[in-house]
Amino acid sequence: MARLRVTAAFIRRNMPFDLAGVVDVQTAYDVAGFLTTRARPDFPGKELDWPNGDAPPEVPYRTRAKK
Repeated sequence: MARLRVTAAFIRRNMPFDLAGVVDVQTAYDVAGFLTTRARPDFPGKELDWPNGDAPPEVPYRTRAKK
């Protein structure tokens, strides 16, 4: 969920947990914008993501398909 639109869609459909689907679009994008700017953990092996070479252009790290 590193992409803003994917994160916002997830938030809109699934949050809050006890009342899923009540968050409006603007709030979902605001929360997603905040979350996507936070530092993410660095997991080993991420260079193997998208093995078919279909990584999105904004992927912030090197993959075997994008050097």
